[in-house]
Parts: sequence; C-alpha cells; structure tokens
Amino acid sequence: MGQTNLFVDPAGGDKKLPVKRFKPRIPNESSGLQYNFCKNLDCSQFRLIPTNQPKQSGKKKSYNFVSSGKNSPLLSCNVCLIGLPLKSNYGFKQKLNDFPLI
Repeated sequence: MGQTNLFVDPAGGDKKLPVKRFKPRIPNESSGLQYNFCKNLDCSQFRLIPTNQPKQSGKKKSYNFVSSGKNSPLLSCNVCLIGLPLKSNYGFKQKLNDFPLI
C-alpha cells in the first residue's frame, strides 16, 4: 500500500500532513558574539561553536541537548561531557556593555 500525504481530519475531511519544520535550538549570534560553546580548557572542542544544522546520518554531533529542569536547556559537550547552560547572546552582549572600559 502506498504512502500518501493526506490524513483524515476528525471533522471528516482530508487534510495534508503538517510539514515538519526545523526549529533552531542554539541562540543566534549577537554582533558576532556566540557565548554558547565548551569552556573546558582541556577539551578538544574548547571554543568550538555549535551549529543549528540538523544531524546528518552517520555523523556525530559536537554537542547534545539535555535538560536540567523545566525551561533550563543545557548544551552537553560530547568529548568532556560537561553540561553548559544555554544563554542568550543578546543578553550577554548587553551585560558586557554595562561594564565600563578601563
């Protein structure tokens, strides 16, 4: 039996299957600043910027997403296994601008 792109709506009509859209999970850079990366100096992925690209089959990603509770996403390094909280790059940039330059 062939696969179709239609499903039966509870109201009785046929509808197309919803399109699965890729949702970026890593905050975008802000003014060239990306704060979300491995900060372990002994790790081979130190300062390696994660990407928002979906995983390709046969390739291992540099980081995994894990959760430390409700609304607390962590980025886990696949080499040193340290969990890093995801931060807003825009908010981090704003905090940096609060400090005066000496």
